[in-house]
Amino acid sequence: NKWNLFTHDNDHEGLPTEFVPSRLLHVVPGADFGWPRGWMPTMTPDRKDLLVTMNQKMGRGVPVGQSYYDETYLPKQYRNSILLARWGTRALSSYPIEVSGATFKAEEQILLQGLNQTRPVGVTVGRGGRIFVTLAEMAHNEGSPVYQSDLVMITRKDDRLGKFK
Repeated sequence: NKWNLFTHDNDHEGLPTEFVPSRLLHVVPGADFGWPRGWMPTMTPDRKDLLVTMNQKMGRGVPVGQSYYDETYLPKQYRNSILLARWGTRALSSYPIEVSGATFKAEEQILLQGLNQTRPVGVTVGRGGRIFVTLAEMAHNEGSPVYQSDLVMITRKDDRLGKFK
């Protein structure tokens, strides 16, 4: 996004009493994002150097794939957005980026919701603006990396798909 860098990390995967929410971050030079608890005002009220995350409502999560969407193929509401595959919530979320002072904020919009054990694990934007999502059929963190998966292409309703060559 105009030479800005964005990233995400997941919660502190421990006991419920040690829960730390996921976060979406605008990366700036020299910033210390203090993982896992050092960035939370509720855990470290004495710190005055804490950075605000782009979305304060992410809750528990396991973000596993991220991409940026600024194509004209899908409607305007999807442009200038971070796309985030969220394993834990079984959702592909879109976060339209808005300026907020010297940084950014972004509210979550669910673009694709997995059913049953279907979880998005990767996302990318292809030529022409179509979105490709890798889905895995996983009940939970499994010991084996072998599981059923699918590749889904998100298109417009009026898109007439031709044969692949």
